[in-house]
Amino acid sequence: MISLGFSHNWFGLLWSAKTASILWFTLWQAALSTLIVLLLAVPSAYAFYRLKFPGSRILAAIITVPFVLPSIVVAIAIKSVWDGNGVLAVIAANVFMNYGFAARVIGVRWQNADPGIEEAAQLDGASGLQRYLWIGIREIGPAISSAGLLTFLYCTTNFGLMLVLGGGRLHSLETTIYSATSELLNLPLASALVFLQCAVSVVLLFALRSHSTHTFGFGFSSARQELKSNQRPVTLFAISTSLLVVVLPIAALIRKSLAAGAGWRFSLASTSLSISLENAALNSLRNAVVSCLIALGLGLFIVNRKNDRLLANLFRFPVGLSSVALGLGYLVTFSDGFFPLRKSWLITPIAQSIALIPLTIQIVAPAHHSVAAEFSEVAQSDGLDSWDFWWWIKRPLLRNSIFTALGYLAVVSVGEFGAANILTYGDQATLPTVLYQLLNKPGVINFQIALALSVLLVAFTAAVALSVDLLGSYAE
Repeated sequence: MISLGFSHNWFGLLWSAKTASILWFTLWQAALSTLIVLLLAVPSAYAFYRLKFPGSRILAAIITVPFVLPSIVVAIAIKSVWDGNGVLAVIAANVFMNYGFAARVIGVRWQNADPGIEEAAQLDGASGLQRYLWIGIREIGPAISSAGLLTFLYCTTNFGLMLVLGGGRLHSLETTIYSATSELLNLPLASALVFLQCAVSVVLLFALRSHSTHTFGFGFSSARQELKSNQRPVTLFAISTSLLVVVLPIAALIRKSLAAGAGWRFSLASTSLSISLENAALNSLRNAVVSCLIALGLGLFIVNRKNDRLLANLFRFPVGLSSVALGLGYLVTFSDGFFPLRKSWLITPIAQSIALIPLTIQIVAPAHHSVAAEFSEVAQSDGLDSWDFWWWIKRPLLRNSIFTALGYLAVVSVGEFGAANILTYGDQATLPTVLYQLLNKPGVINFQIALALSVLLVAFTAAVALSVDLLGSYAE
C-alpha cells in the first residue's frame, strides 16, 4: 500500500482541503463519543464490578454484547430506536457499541484495587462520594486512560456504522477509503488515506502504551461488596444507563422484527440476492473456524514469547488499523503474482485473523503472565523443558482464558464486515455482507428480512458472550 501511494502524488492528496475535512470529522466525532462513553462507563463500572446486587452479573454481561455485535447490526438497532441518519445517530451508535467495553476495562481494574485505602479513608471520616472521587477515580486512572484511548480508536474505525447511519452525507477515513476503492477505483487516494489512518493509529497506540501502567483483561471476579444504602444512587444510575443505552435498542430491534412477521417467513428462503442466507451463514461459520484457529495459534505463540516485545507490538498494531484498510491491503497485494490468494476464499478468513490476533493477546496475556511468574522458576528447577511446562502446567491453567478468547474470536469473526465487504463476492458472501446488500435493495420485504437476520445475529452473539461470561473462568 505504501509503495502504491508513493508512486503517485501522495502529498497532494493528503494536503487537500477535502482530506483535512474528512480527518477532522473522523477525529471530533470519535472524541465526543469517547467523552460520553467514559461519563457513562465509570459509574457503571463501579456498580457492576465492585458491588453485588441481584442481576448485577447478568447486566454486566449484557452491556458487553454490543461491542462484539456486527457493526451493521448495531446500525440497524440504532435505526430501530432513532429513524434517522446523521452525526447524532453515529455518536449514539458509537456509545451503544463501546459503553459496555469501557465499563468492563475499568471495572476489572477496579476489582483489583486495594480495598485497604478506601477503608482507611472511611475511618478518617471520608464520605462515600469523597472516596469515589478522590480515591477510586485515581486508583483506576490508568484503566480510564486505556478505555478512553481504545474507545477513541474504535470510534475512528466505525466503518459499518458510518456507512449505514451516515446516509451518504458523512464521510470518515474508512468510508472514503471504501468509496475510493469500490466506486472511484482510485487506489492511490485509498492508499494515501490508509497511510494517514496508520499514522493516527500509531500515535494512539503509543499514547496507550505510555499512559497505561497495567494490562487490562476481560475477567470477572466474585470478590465484590454487598450493596449499601449510600451506594444506591450510583447503582440506579448504572442500571438506568444500561437499560437506556443497551437494552432499549436491542429490544426495539426485536420488537420491530416481530412486528414485521414476513421477514421471519422469508428469512431462510431464497432471496433476490446471488446467494441464499443458508450458504452465507455457512460461509461465515467456515471463515470463523479458519480465522479463529489462525488467531488463537499465533496469539498463544506470541504470548508465550514474553520477552519478544517487537513481535508482540507488531501483531498488536492491527487493533488500530481498520478492517477496510486491511482488506484493501490484501486485495492489492494478493490479486496476482506468485501468490494469487485473491482467487481463493481463504483470503477473507486470513485477513480477519490478523485483526483477531490482538484480541487473543489481550485476553490470554494477563493469565499467562501470572502463571509464568508463579510457576516458571519451580518448573525449571524440576527439570521441565518449555514444551512440558506449557503442556502440563500452562495449558490447564490457561484453559478458561483460552475458552474466553475463543468465544470472543468466534463472534467477532462471524460479524466482521469491513474486510469481508471488500474481499468477498458472489457465492462467498458472508452474513454481514448479505445484510448490507439487503439494506441497499428496494422493497419492504428486504428490510424485514434484514431485521430478522439482525435479530438472529444478536441472539448468536448474546448466547456466546453470556456463555463466556457466566460459564468461564470467573463464574461465581
